Amino acid sequence: MEFKAYYNAVDHGMDNDGKPTALPMEGSTSPFALDVSVDASIDVVGGRAAFELVPADFWYLELGADIYSARRSAVRSIDRRDAPPAFPLVDQMWPDAVITDVGLFGRAEHHLGGFFTAAGTVRMDLVQARADENRVSDFFREQVSADLDYSESNLNAAFTLSANPSQYWVISAGVGTAVRTADATERYSDRIPASKSQTSAEFVGNPLLAPERSTQVDLWVKSNYPRWAFSFNTFTRHMDDYITIRVTDLPKRLPLSPNTVFRYQNGEAVLGGVETSLAYWLASFLNSQVSVQYLWGKDKTVDEPALGVTPLSVDIRLRYDSRRSDLFLETVLHMVDQQDRVASSRGERPTDGYTTLDLKGGIRMMEHLHLQLGVNNVFNTRYVNHLNANNPFAGMSMADYSGVRIPEPGRVIFIDLSYSF
Repeated sequence: MEFKAYYNAVDHGMDNDGKPTALPMEGSTSPFALDVSVDASIDVVGGRAAFELVPADFWYLELGADIYSARRSAVRSIDRRDAPPAFPLVDQMWPDAVITDVGLFGRAEHHLGGFFTAAGTVRMDLVQARADENRVSDFFREQVSADLDYSESNLNAAFTLSANPSQYWVISAGVGTAVRTADATERYSDRIPASKSQTSAEFVGNPLLAPERSTQVDLWVKSNYPRWAFSFNTFTRHMDDYITIRVTDLPKRLPLSPNTVFRYQNGEAVLGGVETSLAYWLASFLNSQVSVQYLWGKDKTVDEPALGVTPLSVDIRLRYDSRRSDLFLETVLHMVDQQDRVASSRGERPTDGYTTLDLKGGIRMMEHLHLQLGVNNVFNTRYVNHLNANNPFAGMSMADYSGVRIPEPGRVIFIDLSYSF
């Protein structure tokens, strides 16, 4: 038996001190310095009760229930810095939004005999979302929705069949359907600046968003021999009521924001991916490994690639371990392809491919003292991860909000000394 209860409270104050908006901006629609502050709080309460049972040989059961309730409140104030306090612009970023989820779940695992094992899971979630109608703006009520309460009942289920045809192989296949409810930002944001993948803009919520349902089929194959090891994982997923964004003609809230305002909506999407690796021991002290990852996605609602999909990547790893295991050396070559399948209607842009090299090593200096050091991105390559957002402030006036991509760090040198006891 397991019983757990928890409470977590976070109060977070933020401001724009030291940011470009805290300075006068010539050529901007708001040329004076701004004083921006956000007071946010999150209170979470929850608990879980679970019972593990072994009713018979080769059977395992788990039954339980859990509850999660989060209250989010955030207020943003904007005023001029170079003038006496006037009447600041005040927005409810989170209008005292509460999302409560009560779940009932069960899981069973059974050894079928021979080399087959089956496992199944069922879960029911009862969700209630609400917000304080006194804290929602008139604009939100008139342009988005006056109904702020939403409830849903979500059934989740999964089944997996695994086979161990020999001590070296494991083969598994699974099918499942899972539901994700919309969060407080997706439901109640009122033209709040944010970033989705590369898209920096204002976003409007939708209190009546249906939960996002994913139906997925998976296949896993793993082998582990004394000299080599292999793994292959692949999946295909269909998403109903996919929570995505679309362009609107709603007016923006802040003069410094991009002109386009996006709204969360339900849609349909399909995704698929594969991850595979092959490791081979060239000698008892020298191991090589190649791994490949690829993800594909399409947002069928807007008939273009899904937003924020990483490109094909390949890692080649070579590792030396001394026979006494007190010294290791490792090098990793990262190769990432360009990504030209992008959601262009929502501001996503193609990214170039890149190659980087990492080196690291470690030694046990004494029985409990370990030293590790290395260099990431040895050749100081300038590259951009496809999921990185745009930086609207780099090398331009605030009037030009086209932005440039935020690059990853250059050469990074690290040293780690640890003592274990």
